[in-house]
Amino acid sequence: LTLAGLYADRLLLLHQGVAVARGDARAVLRSETLAEFYGISARVIHESDGTVVVVPQRVAGEL
Repeated sequence: LTLAGLYADRLLLLHQGVAVARGDARAVLRSETLAEFYGISARVIHESDGTVVVVPQRVAGEL
């Protein structure tokens, strides 16, 4: 996801074949959206230069 945020002008987030988010990386790659549709916990960092970095976070108790 970080690579998509770095290199894509526009992103389309699909969940079960349905578009659930579209736009630039700042609009699409959001912690809340990733948790809601993919069930993952991630920290999403928005840098001042427009770079978006997605850092997966382990949920307490997960191996």
